[in-house]
Amino acid sequence: MYKQIIIAFFLYISFATLAQDGIQFYNENNVAEAVEKATNQDKLLFIVCCAQWCRPCKELTKDYFPLKELGDFYNPRFINVYLDMDTPMGQRFKKAYNVGKYPTVFFINSNGDIVNTFNDYDFIEQAKKALQNKMTGYKQTTPFPSLKEQDGFLIQIDPPVDTIPSLPIIINTSINL
Repeated sequence: MYKQIIIAFFLYISFATLAQDGIQFYNENNVAEAVEKATNQDKLLFIVCCAQWCRPCKELTKDYFPLKELGDFYNPRFINVYLDMDTPMGQRFKKAYNVGKYPTVFFINSNGDIVNTFNDYDFIEQAKKALQNKMTGYKQTTPFPSLKEQDGFLIQIDPPVDTIPSLPIIINTSINL
């Protein structure tokens, strides 16, 4: 019996260690803490917008976010937030950032400016792009810029839109559901 307890303890420790290899997330209950930490550490927020009923979101959570490679890249460079879009905080974020499909991922500075967004699975390359955009001061004025054809090429244009409210405003305001 004593051996079984010791084996169970070591298995628990092993699984707990494995679970920490991937991306470590804040959730909708501690977004304010994540924003404060991003501000203090001058890091971008990596915000994942998902829903519990969304099959691709479940795949991300199960198959991608636990990967050591992603954790090693994201954890030291970003403050990571996983938002369930069906919660009140998720609904506020969805409304403010016009999230229309899941999963959607944002890289946002602590002022609430979108630095990069995507909805594919190329996490490392998109993160590098976000870091480069941060260094150059690039900000998107819309979550998903439209494309326009010019001289046979598709170019990205950002039409003028209303200013997106800052993250502290989103966190501290209520929404009528």
